[in-house]
Amino acid sequence: MTNPPSAMWRLAIAVGIPVGPAPSEYQQMHAPGRGSFCPVGLSLVSEFFAVLTLGLVQSWGEVWPRWIPHLRGRPVPVLPATVLAGLGALATTVFGVLFVYLAPAGVSTHRFASDAP
Repeated sequence: MTNPPSAMWRLAIAVGIPVGPAPSEYQQMHAPGRGSFCPVGLSLVSEFFAVLTLGLVQSWGEVWPRWIPHLRGRPVPVLPATVLAGLGALATTVFGVLFVYLAPAGVSTHRFASDAP
């Protein structure tokens, strides 16, 4: 799984630990500080969905857990779970391809970060 190392890297940036970006990039991201909300939120969301994807291949992903009211013990519908997993895979693929093609071209998001309030 690549999510935990990626999340740890983003959390390190959020608290200001030097893990690669130059000090000027930390200043542009406002990290640590108010700019830390985005990396922390992204880390939490990505870890949440990483755990959910395990449900596609684990036995606990076949039946709703006991702690979910009104659904406990019922089978998880296959079609919605598969559609959501497919959308997540598609989004990951699109963002990965965009990164591979745009990063070497020098496309930067610094102008968006400087517009933040």
